[in-house]
Amino acid sequence: MRRLLPGLFVVLVLLGACGSPAPAEPPAGPVTATAEIMLYPFTETGEPAPGITVVDEAEATCSASTLDLGNPAARRCVTTAGLILHDPCFVRAAPAPDVALCVQNPATGQAVRMTIAQDLGPRPQPELVHAPWFLELEDGRWCVPTAGIGPELDGEKPSFACGGQDFLYGVPDNRAPVWTIAHRDDGAETTQPVRIRTAWY
Repeated sequence: MRRLLPGLFVVLVLLGACGSPAPAEPPAGPVTATAEIMLYPFTETGEPAPGITVVDEAEATCSASTLDLGNPAARRCVTTAGLILHDPCFVRAAPAPDVALCVQNPATGQAVRMTIAQDLGPRPQPELVHAPWFLELEDGRWCVPTAGIGPELDGEKPSFACGGQDFLYGVPDNRAPVWTIAHRDDGAETTQPVRIRTAWY
């Protein structure tokens, strides 16, 4: 199930190889269809969209995102003070591409507003890949890409981290209404499919 929210584009601060914190409360009810969400943090006039709260501001140098591989507006931004990495962030189109918004995870909506000191540009069009950069599992766990960091299983590096030693492998299987992905419990020698509640792009 694709759920589009016009005017709102979400972003993620890189949470690192240990994954994201668990949500305060588990979601209610079983998953009947995986929600595929594309969110945009700007209104048409370039202001933060409803649901996005700016909690900090910084100046940054930005380049193509290494997490969101499918949108040419996605960036990884490094602050000029402190060299703090945010990935992905998204550059606004109007009134000028001089600001980006970065959100720690799409469930919270808290954003860091980046004034762009230098933009090195998007990922080249031939390299764009439609792949999720944030997953919510059926039980409410949040998972972020690992950039290949984590324990190998049968020679395969994990693709997502969900906190601690909790890892996912491969890509979501979206052939059924409820998507699944291979999950490895801490110390297990095999994977088992887990159900995905929401996938963000």
